[in-house]
Order: sequence, then structure tokens, then C-alpha cells
Amino acid sequence: MRNPDTVLERRFAAIWVASLGLDAGGGGSALVVADPSADHRVVEAALAAASSLRHDAACLMHDPRSTVPMRTFGTFPSAAFDAAQTSPYPVLNAAVAAADAVILLSSELALLFNPGFRTALQSSRVAFLPYLDRDLASRLLPADEAEIHEVASLTTAVAATLEGAHDIRLASPAGTDLSLRIGQYAGNCSAGSFARAGGFGGLEVLPAGQVAIVPDDDSINGRLVVEGSVNHPRFERVAGRIELEIENSLVVSIHGGAHAAQFARALDEISRRGGNPRHVTEFGIGTNRRCNFLGVYGPTEDTHRWGTVSMALGADTHLGGRNSAGCHIDMALEETAVTVDGRIFLSPQDGFLLPGAV
Repeated sequence: MRNPDTVLERRFAAIWVASLGLDAGGGGSALVVADPSADHRVVEAALAAASSLRHDAACLMHDPRSTVPMRTFGTFPSAAFDAAQTSPYPVLNAAVAAADAVILLSSELALLFNPGFRTALQSSRVAFLPYLDRDLASRLLPADEAEIHEVASLTTAVAATLEGAHDIRLASPAGTDLSLRIGQYAGNCSAGSFARAGGFGGLEVLPAGQVAIVPDDDSINGRLVVEGSVNHPRFERVAGRIELEIENSLVVSIHGGAHAAQFARALDEISRRGGNPRHVTEFGIGTNRRCNFLGVYGPTEDTHRWGTVSMALGADTHLGGRNSAGCHIDMALEETAVTVDGRIFLSPQDGFLLPGAV
């Protein structure tokens, strides 16, 4: 192995301990899984960090059946449910299940829907870092354990506040005026720390920092104005604005110029292949100050940015919902205020305001 990047090595050491729960004194088992899309410098730093902590460290090079380019990330559900792409990976699954903690450097999003792999997750703790090269790792990975705990504290506080909430309202200067209800489906808390999220077993997508909830069936109504970014038909900043009129959680009309017209045509094309891409879902709030708006890391960075509100269209079964579709389209919103049960919860000017958030 070449000499690893010492800055990245320190960051991965913090992830092994504070995110994935390995003992700082060693004695555990750590597995790095990488495919050809992974930057070798990132792979080497992750492996060296585990070794420096005196854990039994190993690297498994994985040959994926498919990869999804970051800029077409929004089409992943249609590929993810293909039987040929979700057939078992016996060696990979056994290795993941046997390790105490795993760092997964892969762009095979279908792997997250592989039944055998999902079973293996329950026996380990896995951090999934897709598309991560050295520059992105240096910018987005936490500097130390204290930063991991800070993001986890805010994220779990936001999740706890929303857990007992019901009525949500979104508003923005651009014209968003949207109401929805939550409580029918459990929330998804990407805290970046298995211990802070409440137990071991499962998967965290890094960079962490988002609470995402599937709204109650047929509960979303009003106008949603997207001036931030969308990830379909490719990941990009919105040129102008996309205005969605929504009734009972379905987009009934789309306005706003050339980009909006292109967006509508893309949804129509998905509809012809089956599923319902005009289904509105996934109310999300970002909590990670490292993430930039429209960074090059794709929708994961945009929607995890501190104070960013997001919604989505299409599939939500991977989040615990009921809608299947040939897309999952994240839409990051700008300057959006959130009211929870009649009280201001998130203000673009003042940040998180409810008790329990920081």
C-alpha cells in the first residue's frame, strides 16, 4: 500500500470511532469495500486509519454489476429493482456481516436494494460514501470526532422535535406555500453516528446530516417553487424556477419557463415506463454545515446542507413509503421557512428555533 494521505487518515479514524462505533483502543474488525469508481487515495486512507487504531483491517475490491453516474442519480429506483442487479453477492454479503464496521466506497446504488446485502447490514455498521474522490473527501468528511458529535446532536434534536409533530407548512419569498402532514410514516435520521441514532446495525450515508420523512398519504397541498437544484433528468441548478401546483400529494401542473417545461417532459417520459413520478414525497431538512448548496457531490450534499429544506418526487419505498416509480427526484429549496404545528421551526434568517434544536 502507498503512503496514505495523513489528513484523510485522521478523518477516517474519527469516522471509524465516532460514526461506526469501533473502540479507539483497537481490537475490532474493520472492512473497506471499494469498486473501480473509488479513488485509491481514499481507499488507502480509510484502510490505514483502521490499522492505525489497531483493528483487524481488510479491503475487499468489489466488481459491481451496475453503477449509476452521479449526474443521473435520480433514475436509480427503476434500475434498483431489476432482479438481475439485485441477485446475491455471497462473498460481499458474508464479509460485511462478519465485520464490526464497514466503509463502503461504491457507486452501485442498486446494492442498497439487494435483499442479501440488506440482511448483511443488520449484522454490522456500514458507512456508504458514493462518488467520493480525494478532493470531495477533504471538503466533506468531518475533521474530528467532535464535529461528528456536533452534527449528530443537531440532527437527532431535529428528529426528536418532528417525531411528535403533525402539521407542517413551508413558505418562501419565491412563492412556496405548501402544507403537509407527518406521523403516518417513521422518520429517517441521518445523524452520522450509529450510537447517537439509537443502536447498531444498518447503514449511514455520508456526508451525514438530514432528517427525512415521508408525508402522510394524500396530505400535501399548495404551491412548491423550486429555485435550487433538481436531480432529474440530470443533477443541476434550476435555470429560473420550477413551479409545482400540488393537490393531494400529486403534481397537477408545472409552470416556470424552459427548464420547467423540460422537467415536465422528463416526468411524462417516466410515466410512460410505469409508476407515478408526479407523486410528491420526502420532506427533508439538512443539518450539515460542511455541505454547500449545489456542490459537485450531487443531491446528497444539497439536501444535507445546514438549514436546507427539500422535497422529492417519485419513489419512496426505500424511505418506508408506498409509492414505486422509475425515479426519485430530490428538489433542494432555497430560503424556505418551516412551521411545525403552528410554531416557527426553521427560519432562513435565524436557523432552528424550536426547543431541543440547537
